[in-house]
Amino acid sequence: MSYLSFVLFTTVVSLLTFEPIIEVIPIPLPTDLSQSPNQKLKELITSARSQIDQLQKDEGSSSQFLSKAWGYLGSIYDVHGWSSEALFCYQHAIRFERQNFRWLYLLGRLTYTTQPDKAVESLSRAIKINPQYTPAYVYLVQALRRIGDIEAAKKQTKRLQQLIPSNSLAYLWLGELAFSQGQFKQATQQLQMALKFNPNQNEARTKLIQAYFAQGDFESANRYQLYTASTTEHQEIEDPIWESVTDLGLSSRWFLERANRYMKQQSFRSAAKEFSMIISVADNDPEIWLNYGICLYQTKQHSTATTILESALALQNRLITEGQKTDFGNLEAQCHYHLGLIYEQNNQPDRSIKKYQKAVDLSPSNIIYRRQLAQVYWNMKMYQIAIEQYKKIINVEPEDEKAIYRIGLIALQKGNLEKAKSCFSRIVSINPNHTRAYGALGLTFFQLGAQRKAIEAYEAILNIEPNHQQAQSMLKKISNID
Repeated sequence: MSYLSFVLFTTVVSLLTFEPIIEVIPIPLPTDLSQSPNQKLKELITSARSQIDQLQKDEGSSSQFLSKAWGYLGSIYDVHGWSSEALFCYQHAIRFERQNFRWLYLLGRLTYTTQPDKAVESLSRAIKINPQYTPAYVYLVQALRRIGDIEAAKKQTKRLQQLIPSNSLAYLWLGELAFSQGQFKQATQQLQMALKFNPNQNEARTKLIQAYFAQGDFESANRYQLYTASTTEHQEIEDPIWESVTDLGLSSRWFLERANRYMKQQSFRSAAKEFSMIISVADNDPEIWLNYGICLYQTKQHSTATTILESALALQNRLITEGQKTDFGNLEAQCHYHLGLIYEQNNQPDRSIKKYQKAVDLSPSNIIYRRQLAQVYWNMKMYQIAIEQYKKIINVEPEDEKAIYRIGLIALQKGNLEKAKSCFSRIVSINPNHTRAYGALGLTFFQLGAQRKAIEAYEAILNIEPNHQQAQSMLKKISNID
């Protein structure tokens, strides 16, 4: 055999017997996982790691499947606070699928405080893929500010402002950036807009006061100081990608966060399920018990809701007795209020009255509680007591239509026609389409002998509801008298 033939032969043999070398990437595992009592979390991580391991062994695995598997494990680590492990996984998810928006975004979100320069790179790439995803700009701007690139931060904040023009956040940041560059007039304009869209944003108010002082406008600065809100309320920006990551959370923190999110979405059944996972360890948090009880009430589980709400009250009393907290204020009032709702809906008016009254005593300015208390008295035909509650409602909300209407009805029933006329006239001035108030006003005028006024009131009803039978009947009755 010639040398050339030998070379060709050995080459063919080697090609036939060659096994491709598949790179096996070590899969990270948190060192403290073994100490965790959370068995479900351990099982979730084991399953996710096994999926990657199997894909790495399968030479036919696609890059897309590998990217998804690495990103999934990274999300589990991310939501449970294992940042370095999550970082490693996200990086490999992107390695296998470089144009995957989700993993680029989550990597930037993870690193915007600790590695802002890397976050800028990841988030900029993500935005090129999906320039409409608002949260990406939120973290990109913060990363740019951390590396001191103010002009780029301003540019991206303006793009954020275009995406959410009625959210105060972009105006706040533009105001802060202008202030940092000594552009106090421009800062003032942006911060005023921030407060227009969110009057309770303390950061904007504080920075605006500083901007006024910097311009020598002490009068405006002092005026804003007088109205400083006690708490800051932020306008939320929806982040469906991160919400889907939090759905992987199996710690108390994430059960609670998901429960609160579901409550805001009024998905009370889902919220109740999340609360049930943590209620046994919520020994020092009556708010969790309260919210769990509210969710159970909203899903018509009245018996269990009653037990949970009463437990919330008992927990509050225990914490006060132990000196851990001295005042639960609104929490206690809400417990009594929801117990009142349960008793009312289960035909126990006496018990509901006691609970509503307790809620009102704890929170006298809460109109919702007082309305419900007045309604129960009204339903029980305890009209005079109900009227006293309605009068207190009007002291707080002078244009409360139901309160004025019912005070007028009792006045009409008692023959106090001038009082009744005043009440019903007041209602139709507030709400010109209130047909019942026009009907009561027509009857009042009729009893006063003011037939022309009565006709006008009933005709007003027909202008709103042309087929209103009672108004037609009263007009016919008045015409027969004439």
